[in-house]
Amino acid sequence: PPVLFVGGFSGDVCPLPHARSLVTRNLKALSFLVELATAIGIQFPATLQATEESTRDIAQRTKSNGERWLYKDFLSSGGVHVRWVSDQESHPLRQHSDSTFYQRWIAGKRFGVSYLSDGKKSVMLGICRSLHTKKPPFPFVYGGSCGPISLTKQQTEALSKLGDTLVTKTALAGLFGIDVIVDTHKNLWLLEINPRWTASSELIERDLICRSILQPHESLIGSACKIQFPNICREWNSPSLAELKTRLSQNDDVAKPSVKKVVFARQTGTLDRDALSHAEITGITCYDIPHHGAPITKGQPLCSLIGPIQSLDQAASKMRLRNSVRLAQMSVR
Repeated sequence: PPVLFVGGFSGDVCPLPHARSLVTRNLKALSFLVELATAIGIQFPATLQATEESTRDIAQRTKSNGERWLYKDFLSSGGVHVRWVSDQESHPLRQHSDSTFYQRWIAGKRFGVSYLSDGKKSVMLGICRSLHTKKPPFPFVYGGSCGPISLTKQQTEALSKLGDTLVTKTALAGLFGIDVIVDTHKNLWLLEINPRWTASSELIERDLICRSILQPHESLIGSACKIQFPNICREWNSPSLAELKTRLSQNDDVAKPSVKKVVFARQTGTLDRDALSHAEITGITCYDIPHHGAPITKGQPLCSLIGPIQSLDQAASKMRLRNSVRLAQMSVR
């Protein structure tokens, strides 16, 4: 049967012979990421493989220049195992393995950009702001998304070109996402490529349906399946890449942003689903809900909250979201 990879485990699963999702380049190779960023004129953070030598080098640069560096692992996802270098020594992970590396921290806002590709061309579907939750010692655990949002015309054109260039170089097909940072000087920085449905894709899809670019019975997963499994899903009721591009070009409606917030449990206990329903206030709906009475561990993801939002910078919007999160957390008894 058709299988689409939709999580951080996608890199650990053997590719299926009938899926057209194979690419010609290692999307996590540092040399390729630098090459891709350079090709469209954006930046890539200074990055070093974790070795005994680089560990000493980073320690010296941190002390002498005041630079801030992160310790990362290619095998993790969702910000898990990303930590400040100052915390890395007291909480060691896979020290000096092939998957671990140091990356200079870039001050700015992080965004996830969603694309669909047929292996030859791509279309940029939308951009979402990435939200993070601090879960010591991890400061950048994925905590949700907000969008779709608009960036400047120049930034949007660069991100569209980024998707096209990636597909040209790799023949990547299906849904994929690219994480970028916009720094305090409005410069774009490439962070990583996720060759799969990403956590913000559902917000993009909700907006496309809201603007009638997708019909209620259509889906981005359906479009991706038609591309990746053409012999199985040819008759599915979802638009082709060309049709989706046409619909986007003919639609002038302004995107209607939504927020997705991952709620983490503040205590250990069991879930009361009736109490959880109290979090559904002013248009916010709970998703990804465990069954009633399920055991919940402190720090574990409890559910997702999704609803319309004007702006994360508005005090009223922040207060409404925080109140809904608090009510959801109170459902663990």
